[in-house]
Amino acid sequence: MAEQWHCIQYPEFYVMFGILYQTSCVATPHKNSVAERKHRHILNVARSLLFQANLPKAFWSYAVTHVAHFINRIPSTTLGYRSPFELLHHDSPTLLDLKVFGSLCSVFTLDQGRSKFDPVELEVYLSWIEVWY
Repeated sequence: MAEQWHCIQYPEFYVMFGILYQTSCVATPHKNSVAERKHRHILNVARSLLFQANLPKAFWSYAVTHVAHFINRIPSTTLGYRSPFELLHHDSPTLLDLKVFGSLCSVFTLDQGRSKFDPVELEVYLSWIEVWY
């Protein structure tokens, strides 16, 4: 019922923004193979990043964000050797903002509030985080 309501109420919205509205049955991922393959690709690369950086699973969201950012800037043969970013923004993406995922660095802690036996440095992991304009 709700799905029919969406189709009836918003077809102009979809057309106005160039959205191709398609539906699939619930609990049938095999009917949406393109999205499922892309989802599996993103998770496989994110898993590889976590293993390579020796990071725990708690960092999975940062890995997935990093992978999605990277994949959206890589040219694809399916898109005529253009990137999804390029198709969306009509401009070539800059690759200057790419960072190494999971880089370990040390941060010096201030003397104030620290006892003689507290660590002088804290270890933190760096990751890329997108700033939306």
